[in-house]
Amino acid sequence: PPPSSSIVTSSRNELGEVTREAYGLPKTGIIMCNFNQLFKVDPTTFAVWMALLAQVPDAYLWLLRLPSTAENALRTEAARHGPAVSSRLLFSDRIGWKNHLVVKALANISLDNPVFNSHTSGVDILWAGVPLLTQPGETMSSRVAASLLYALPFPSLITRSLSDYQEMAARLIGTHRLTHLHAWRRALQHARGTGGAAAG
Repeated sequence: PPPSSSIVTSSRNELGEVTREAYGLPKTGIIMCNFNQLFKVDPTTFAVWMALLAQVPDAYLWLLRLPSTAENALRTEAARHGPAVSSRLLFSDRIGWKNHLVVKALANISLDNPVFNSHTSGVDILWAGVPLLTQPGETMSSRVAASLLYALPFPSLITRSLSDYQEMAARLIGTHRLTHLHAWRRALQHARGTGGAAAG
């Protein structure tokens, strides 16, 4: 049968072990991430991410400096939400290819860009065992992550509106987050070996 998604990855990718501290990340707390190039970050989605930081005091948002010139602009925007929020916006340099999957696995959840989705970065984050939350739009570039999730299949990580996206993200990083996120990680790890799984 034809593939469910137009993006494929090697089944031979392997994961090892690293620590958060080795990469300048907080030892405790929930790490939300987005490893896309920063031109994909639109103001509305960024405001949702800042609202999630405000809602969960020990949550962090981890982005890459892609490009580094965009970091100052996003930090300036984050500062509008107050120091308690802006101080939990984290940036790191591009992660080396040799160990990028194991480093990305340090995150707890990946928040997709609804306007211009994760493409190969979405494949990588799912392979690392990190749940990817998305909200598809009408264009191809805004529906790629949904196709990846349908292919696993994990359609329950696909939301139907930006408000649903924010609500589900808040639930996943909220009170019962360890139960939810650990279940997703186990399901994704299982899917790597079987080609599909299900999580609640």
